Amino acid sequence: MRLPLGGEKVGTLEDLLSHKVGIVPNAYDTRLEDGGDPAEIRKDLGKLKRICPVGECHTYQNVAFDAVAEVVAAVSGKTFETVVKAELFDQLGMQDGSYGLEALTSSGSWAEPYRKRRADARPVRRTLKQSYYRVPAAGGVNGSISDLARFAQAQMGLQPDILDADTLIELHTPRIYTRREQSSVDAEQFRAARGREEEGRHDVDARPGDAAILAPRHVDAVFEHARDRHRVVARVEQRRTGTPGNIGTEADPQTGIEVAPQRKHRVGEVRVR
Repeated sequence: MRLPLGGEKVGTLEDLLSHKVGIVPNAYDTRLEDGGDPAEIRKDLGKLKRICPVGECHTYQNVAFDAVAEVVAAVSGKTFETVVKAELFDQLGMQDGSYGLEALTSSGSWAEPYRKRRADARPVRRTLKQSYYRVPAAGGVNGSISDLARFAQAQMGLQPDILDADTLIELHTPRIYTRREQSSVDAEQFRAARGREEEGRHDVDARPGDAAILAPRHVDAVFEHARDRHRVVARVEQRRTGTPGNIGTEADPQTGIEVAPQRKHRVGEVRVR
């Protein structure tokens, strides 16, 4: 991969994974959609105008981000898809998790894409395209709702043997101001908050997984992702008593996924601080 002004020589994997490569958003996506080879397109990224130094601004990428797939393949000697299946899908029990258009269409049950415009009497079936299946690190993942639930559990610290606390901290720590997603937050306020976080002002009360996916209405679930290098903090405070407590979970009889017991409680708000 090449970046403007030799940016590939100073950029890091963190910059790449955080979409901080300093080029226009969605660079050369149109070439990808026209059938271009992602590896060849990445060589031309250096011809683009730099909009900021590498590491200093967020611009979402697909073609550039997929360079991660080349890195994984070079280190492991296996394809990116093979590594993800072995290290994530299989480990989490994501039975329908797969990569590629063929894997999707050969599934016994899958949702075909439709689009309905104002002029259409009925929804019109759309043709599936290979475009983003050819950048596996950026797109092309197939899965069921059960797979998504298992992945969400792991992100919440409920699968520490697979995604441990240190890994979750690396995954969830904010790294760059994103204008579209954080439009209500001033960039300077974001940087100031990041500075306070780096100073180590943390409130460590409990272990990951002490809170369930769904919270009863009378409970405030406060998830505090602290960078204390040891654990992601999940503190559950009961509004009625003011004392710490856990929200119990139970296994769904069909999927085996741990969920909040909805027969006993109503779903309430989860406040993220």
